[in-house]
Amino acid sequence: MTTLFKPTMTLIFVSVMLITLAQSSPPSIKNSGIDKVGSGGQSSNPMITGSSFNYNNVWKMGEVTDMYLDKEWLPGKIILKQGTEIDNLFLRYNLYTCQMEYTDGLDTMAIGNPEDVYRVKMGDRDFMFADQVHNETHPAYLELLVDGQYKLLCCRRIKYTMIESETGGKPEKNFYLDKKLFYLSGNDKPFAVPQKRKSAVVEFGKEFTGLKSYLKKNKIRLKSESDYILLFQYLNENL
Repeated sequence: MTTLFKPTMTLIFVSVMLITLAQSSPPSIKNSGIDKVGSGGQSSNPMITGSSFNYNNVWKMGEVTDMYLDKEWLPGKIILKQGTEIDNLFLRYNLYTCQMEYTDGLDTMAIGNPEDVYRVKMGDRDFMFADQVHNETHPAYLELLVDGQYKLLCCRRIKYTMIESETGGKPEKNFYLDKKLFYLSGNDKPFAVPQKRKSAVVEFGKEFTGLKSYLKKNKIRLKSESDYILLFQYLNENL
């Protein structure tokens, strides 16, 4: 695909969208502090997106994880709502700040004006931006697990504890997965998907009359990420 990153008005727009956060080589996971990414400080309500495959499949509640979804910068592109595609980028997702980071090989930057972004493709994952998550004003990129009229978005919350440094230095942050939250994409903001099978039948059963028997037959109890994926696949296939 031909890059749209050209020395025209697109370049001017991109220069506004991409905010330089560090004037050095791309930080490693070890030395990349949360104070240097996102809005420049720690989030009071850290919520994160995740993946339904690869690296995150091993995550269990309470298990130690990392501040980044992937340890390497992955190829990707930004698709704007007005249709422009900015490609040939290398992206990394910061789990703690819920933000995308971009590098040109020299600087680490974040996406400015995220409300203009339709979708971000990073490796084999897609993300969508939300102004508000979990009934709180906390802008975040959420991973798109199921596309279609009924879009399933995943938000994952991580927390951290302070542990003593093995080298005797300052205490280090030990990140761990706290909970997974699933959302149905709405017009203005995502809203939570029912967390129990009975509640899902109440929510969607009027329009999808066969939903109750489908969930029961396939033993879908909405206890795992795969259960939610099966639910949303059913909704999109039976419109």
